[in-house]
Amino acid sequence: MDTYAGEAVTKEVLDSKPGRLLVASGCCKAWKDCSPEGNTYAISFRDPVTYFFGIFDGHGSDAVSSYAHEHLMDTILQHPDYTVNANIANALKMSFLDIDYRMMMQNVGADVPLSGTAAVLIIIQGDTLYCANVGNTKAIASIGGHLQLLSMDPEIERDSESEASDHNPILYRMLGDFELKSANRNPVSGELFTAMPSVERFHINHNWEFMLLACDGVWSTMSDMEVLRFCRQHIAKNMQPMDIITELFNYLLTRYGNKPHLTGDVTVIIICLLQGRPYSQLAVRCRFPGA
Repeated sequence: MDTYAGEAVTKEVLDSKPGRLLVASGCCKAWKDCSPEGNTYAISFRDPVTYFFGIFDGHGSDAVSSYAHEHLMDTILQHPDYTVNANIANALKMSFLDIDYRMMMQNVGADVPLSGTAAVLIIIQGDTLYCANVGNTKAIASIGGHLQLLSMDPEIERDSESEASDHNPILYRMLGDFELKSANRNPVSGELFTAMPSVERFHINHNWEFMLLACDGVWSTMSDMEVLRFCRQHIAKNMQPMDIITELFNYLLTRYGNKPHLTGDVTVIIICLLQGRPYSQLAVRCRFPGA
């Protein structure tokens, strides 16, 4: 008989500088006997104005997700476009490609067919936010209660490419999965597999309330707007971010009755933007828009 663990098995709460960000993260194992494919995350406060957040959602095995988790952020930090040219968007793109090439040359995950990872990474530098993603991990933001997609939705991207031209290949973005990439270097099927991430840039202002990063286990169960409303309603009650994540996991595990809809690990990061005020003031803003 299948059994599941209806609880967060990994919890971490981080507070950067008072009044700047309040961050919580957690991982929930939906099924106790699910295969360990690697659902890792990384949170780093590099300096008073720079923050890194990432989720790596592996498939096939945990080899690729673990390698990316361990090396991607340092690769970005050492890239000339980050250190010299202040071109963070290009540093993100080139670093994803570099990590992918290094894994291929080192045969990372080669012992398991179709071993790879989806990933979503956010860099906040001052009031500028960069979001890079490959695969079906995703990030959203609540701006005055309105939904803002921070990462490119892969389904929307593929639909737009398909409508734009019947002759252009449709992109599938991921780290690893080298068998697919090798077989499609000269695509005749209309599909192209690449480690090049989609990268978006945003300016953070006083209307930004919180951001959420999550793997596909969340987005396949709830819509973007459902996730935003769930978190915002609980923030409005002054519930702490870690408790909100626990409530979200419990909801995901019980939404479809006694048998959970989830079939693997689920990882979530919530980033609350305090705007120089106590968390209780963010609760007021979520409860009374415009406050």
